[in-house]
Amino acid sequence: MSWNLNSLAKENFQRVDLIQAHNVSFNYDLISVTETSLNNSVQLPKTLLEDYTFVSANNPSNTRHGGVGVFYKNTLPVIVRNDLSFGESIVLELCFG
Repeated sequence: MSWNLNSLAKENFQRVDLIQAHNVSFNYDLISVTETSLNNSVQLPKTLLEDYTFVSANNPSNTRHGGVGVFYKNTLPVIVRNDLSFGESIVLELCFG
């Protein structure tokens, strides 16, 4: 699933509740989000989405504009490839078999 959030933290992370409600029906492995509007000053809850890990790439200028993120199931064999990521991008490697 992919969603342009227009701020993940808006209204005390209420959009995470909407993602969870939609995920109940579809049980996604990966959920990508854009326009997260996060920076270094935003305190993320310890767990945003139960049984998922959240990785973000904020605007390089550390402003609350833009940004991307990915929720991935904790059961997936994911390696976050920071060495291949750049700017507002996230690269994940999935290792099956």
